Amino acid sequence: MYVSVEETSNRLADLAVTITPQCTQDRVTNLAIRVQISNSHLKPDDVVVKMPLELAKIPTTRYDGDSLKASDDLGPLPLVIKDDAPGPPIIYRSWTTQRANLGDIVVTGVASPRKVDKSTQSGPAFDLREDNCGLVGSGYSFLPLPPDGEDNSCVKLHFELGYAPQWCQSAWTHAHSFSQPTTWKSTKPSALHSALYMVGPIHSLDSTRNQTAVGVESESLFGVYWLSRPPFDIEQVAAECRRTYKFICDLFEDSGQSFRIFIRRDPYPVVRGGLAQPRCFLLSFGSLLGEDSTNFEFFGALFTHETIHTWLTLDELEILEKGTQWYHEGLAEYYSLFFRYMNGSLDREVLRKEANIRAQAYYTSPLVDCSDLEASKRSWQTANAQHLPYRRGFVFFVQLNALIESATNGKRTLVDLVIFMVKKSQELNKPLGLEDFLSRLEEDLGSNARHLYEHMACGKLVIPPRKSLLPGLVLERRDMETFDLGFDEASILKGPRVVTELKQGSRAAAAGILNGDEIIKWTDLNRCKENFELKMEVTVRREGFNQGEEELNIAFWPRSWEKAEGYQWVSEEFGLK
Repeated sequence: MYVSVEETSNRLADLAVTITPQCTQDRVTNLAIRVQISNSHLKPDDVVVKMPLELAKIPTTRYDGDSLKASDDLGPLPLVIKDDAPGPPIIYRSWTTQRANLGDIVVTGVASPRKVDKSTQSGPAFDLREDNCGLVGSGYSFLPLPPDGEDNSCVKLHFELGYAPQWCQSAWTHAHSFSQPTTWKSTKPSALHSALYMVGPIHSLDSTRNQTAVGVESESLFGVYWLSRPPFDIEQVAAECRRTYKFICDLFEDSGQSFRIFIRRDPYPVVRGGLAQPRCFLLSFGSLLGEDSTNFEFFGALFTHETIHTWLTLDELEILEKGTQWYHEGLAEYYSLFFRYMNGSLDREVLRKEANIRAQAYYTSPLVDCSDLEASKRSWQTANAQHLPYRRGFVFFVQLNALIESATNGKRTLVDLVIFMVKKSQELNKPLGLEDFLSRLEEDLGSNARHLYEHMACGKLVIPPRKSLLPGLVLERRDMETFDLGFDEASILKGPRVVTELKQGSRAAAAGILNGDEIIKWTDLNRCKENFELKMEVTVRREGFNQGEEELNIAFWPRSWEKAEGYQWVSEEFGLK
């Protein structure tokens, strides 16, 4: 019997995944998936493959019914679907075998992109999505994979482009280079879930007339890929991001590994968002991104924030059990400013203003006194709970840096603690936990370390020392009005965009907003939260008394009438004495 080179090489891998784009003349419509599992000895009811049904409220391909087919040397291998109990942030679906397998197991299926439109609520970019005739998404959304074992597996991933039109190309997180459709890697199967994938008419910084794309550097260690060209200066953004990435690699003595940036367009009204995964991230931009926001300054912090996530994280189980989002999101917020300041990309006045934006968003949050664990539990119910760990974590790390520097007479700062956490994690080849962080913090701050953490974690107000952030700046009390949209935020975040739960006596009600108003245009909600003085400007459609429907332009300040305790950094020269 003739055996192809491809089939022979698959047998050398513990896990061989083949992705075949299914195309019409001008677009990619689906992805045919083939997963070959070798060296497995399964018993009845063992898991063959698994993948999320839902991730952070984002639906996946699911493969309902008998959409997935499995076979081995004995022929068809019957599968039984078993779903986890509902509950955020992730719900897994497993396919178990009804009998012991003989030889390699081959699982096949076809993944279709998620259908989205203007009414879709924005969220983390885990889903497989169509964009400008191509597809882009994370492996979580479409790859059924075997569970991780204790040791790494020999993994092979191959894009089969032999049947695709010439314009169809592929890119993914761990590709050796853009021009090679096959990648070999020693890793856990779950590394393919957390990777990002793109197929179609891909562009990059080095796109030429024939639309081929390569990485930013000749070694292809750093690459930027998109299907729809973003409405900002991608060349400047990528150059700055590469410089920041190199700075971080040098700081953590972690060089020689690839990093990929994928960009997609969202069809619904958002400004921008990001999804960080190991050694990559996906940037999305939406229809609310205006021409006044097309410079690097607007995206620089986001790019750096998402890049930092590759190194700064704690054990994922502790995120659910202890609500430790403040650690990785707070550090990413903190160093999205300070790493850029340290490498010369950001001047001190811009840093001060950006820090004040984050501090104001924390002190004026409606959930400012919510505990970390409660915020974690509510993070899939309200955007305010999702954002709290970012802002609280930022202020907490400003506090810690100032206290560490003071306690050690300037010999150590927060970055020394962070470098320790990163290198220790690299040595152990696994994420560290909260106890590791607190134990190391005690070396600098003694018993006060745990008191500071517990104070923050239970929702008490975090107030950095007066002299913090940067030399020459002081922290002053500036009480500010709490953010209050005046009606249910879901009225803006997802369709149908109709005002509900209007608060009587709110500024929105005073401006003329009514329950039942259909919202046609609006100012981005996150921009209103971050920019204290920014007004919410909406165009609503409502039933008129005499002439049918009418459209009204209404503007109001989305803030409460009461002030909350708050703090801002000012120049010491102009601060209160």
